[in-house]
Amino acid sequence: MVPSRKRVSPNLPHFHREEAHARYGVTVNAILPGLVKSDMTASIMDNEKFVANVMPRIPPRRFGEPEDFGGLAVYLMSSLSSYHTADCFVIDGGDTAF
Repeated sequence: MVPSRKRVSPNLPHFHREEAHARYGVTVNAILPGLVKSDMTASIMDNEKFVANVMPRIPPRRFGEPEDFGGLAVYLMSSLSSYHTADCFVIDGGDTAF
């Protein structure tokens, strides 16, 4: 049995290995975005059938914008998060909750 403090997101099953680096001031966290408007996703965002199928699952009824991640990224890069490690932040407008 794995102690509860060792349980992490199934997306990053080996995340706990990085805990050893925390003693040296290295924290390991991840931002897991949902669908975000960008040049890379423009073709699917323009597909009306795709949007009609996906949008009802996203409570805010919009896709993410790059700006939606800025505050969290600043926090993770700042000294304010020096005690925050081995975490995954799902920023997807609630899509995975539904």
